[in-house]
Amino acid sequence: MSQQALYHIIEQGRDQWFHAQWGANELSPLMRLQQAYELQSQIPEHPSIINIFEHLTRFGEYREPLAPQEDLFCTPIIDFLVDEYQKSYETTNEIEMRVTLDLDNDACRIEYNRKALPLLEDHTLSINEGLKNVKLLFASAEEKGLYGFGDVYDLYLKVVGLDDAYRRNREYQDAQYEAMRAEAAQPQAEATADHEMEGLDEP
Repeated sequence: MSQQALYHIIEQGRDQWFHAQWGANELSPLMRLQQAYELQSQIPEHPSIINIFEHLTRFGEYREPLAPQEDLFCTPIIDFLVDEYQKSYETTNEIEMRVTLDLDNDACRIEYNRKALPLLEDHTLSINEGLKNVKLLFASAEEKGLYGFGDVYDLYLKVVGLDDAYRRNREYQDAQYEAMRAEAAQPQAEATADHEMEGLDEP
């Protein structure tokens, strides 16, 4: 799994697409948005959320000038390349998720690449409710002594019931992979058997 995702942020009628190298999960969109809102209140200029995402590091910091690309959470997609990224999402399994943060309509939309995550169902949730739940999640994780993102994310999947969906998806993909291996091996085995039979009737 690549963990790449497309992020689409809509804010005050403006929209901007981003590519996130490690953003393909259900927790990062709201967690990063919460960080952006906190940064917005701290920065005197109160930059837009879109601007903050352009400068947001993997560590939840606002860096001006920009941090090196490898340290950024996501990078803006130039307008004329958006269609190319969309095509990659729709035709390959490289980009696993497409996330829309519609700040104007209080909606977070999460879509799954069917080639990468065929059994996961697209869904939309309220951003305001989601941010409240993220705060509760991290408070609960702290009580349990969980501080790493992976541990908190696992807790999140259990709380929202997505752990079973991911388990079923893994089992399905494993079964598909084994079926493909068996199918690929079958013709080779038959060809070998035919070759071994050649010449048995010759004197």
